[in-house]
Amino acid sequence: MKLNKIIKLIEKISPLDYAVEWDNTGVQLRVNDEINKILVCLEITDAVIDEAIKKGAQLIITHHPLIFSPIRSVDNLSLTGRYIEKLVKNNISVYSTHIPFDTVDKGNNRYLAELIGLSDITYIDDEIGVEAYLEQEMLLFNFVTFLKDKMALEGQRLNVVGDYEKAINKIAICTGSGSSLIKKAIEDECDVLITGDLKYHDALLAKEFGFAIIDAGHYGTEKFFAENFAKQLKEVTVEEDIEIIISDIDINPFISL
Repeated sequence: MKLNKIIKLIEKISPLDYAVEWDNTGVQLRVNDEINKILVCLEITDAVIDEAIKKGAQLIITHHPLIFSPIRSVDNLSLTGRYIEKLVKNNISVYSTHIPFDTVDKGNNRYLAELIGLSDITYIDDEIGVEAYLEQEMLLFNFVTFLKDKMALEGQRLNVVGDYEKAINKIAICTGSGSSLIKKAIEDECDVLITGDLKYHDALLAKEFGFAIIDAGHYGTEKFFAENFAKQLKEVTVEEDIEIIISDIDINPFISL
């Protein structure tokens, strides 16, 4: 299958209309034209590239961009340069769909809300995130346990801001880094925000407002990207001679002690 045709299908699922100026969504590396196997993953690492080589993929689709900030040179002493050299040598192209797939209706945020079992899902105006409701109110302490089960985070430590006895019903979600939504979630009278990468001062802000936050980690909130995107890509390539596989590499850099 031609790479350009695959790109059109990717951008049908995750349109570039949702791209933002500071992001780098789109083709990251083009080194071939004919594709018969695609590996879908959260982001590029050495282990993921090795997996693509071993499994014979000619294209990797990622959520996080391979190249995020402008680079002045391709130096194999740098991490990005090393990745690019390895990908080029093995004839593997890369496409990243970042903010657009956070924003689209079947993207990361709605997927997580549906996975948790929330209802009445709506998008937060001018922001990347959703608001939704539990079918039955529960205390924050119980909700954290419930969330770990739904998100397959058992045995992992979640950082939580808020009163464990607080009643939880209306929920805001921003997968990845969503601290920018704290004030909006408070204004919209949400009871808790589920996100990752929570910073100290943002946690203090939430605590002062009596607002709850569950930091499930950047990886923890976005690890479902590959299964979600691969499923949608399979649906639009069902009549094509193309194999789409999901990476089975655990790239989570954190361990729970």
